[in-house]
Amino acid sequence: MTENGSPVSLSVVSRTNNGYGDNTIVWEPSGLFFAQGDPDRRFTVTLSNIIVSGSPQTRVYDVVVMDPDTVADEIFENTRQPG
Repeated sequence: MTENGSPVSLSVVSRTNNGYGDNTIVWEPSGLFFAQGDPDRRFTVTLSNIIVSGSPQTRVYDVVVMDPDTVADEIFENTRQPG
């Protein structure tokens, strides 16, 4: 897990499904602090060596942490055309 290309410290909490449900991995980042009114922060998560159809795969995705009280009004602008 990275933020702006810098690694984020984290601890893997679990890699098992305890005999039920889908296989999962759970992790908890440390050293991250968020305050009301902070701007959005984008984190990139990379999961490697995921076995898909017998082959190891890598998946990369972004997560954006936002304060919903600071969402810009233009996101909700009225884009409907009259008539």
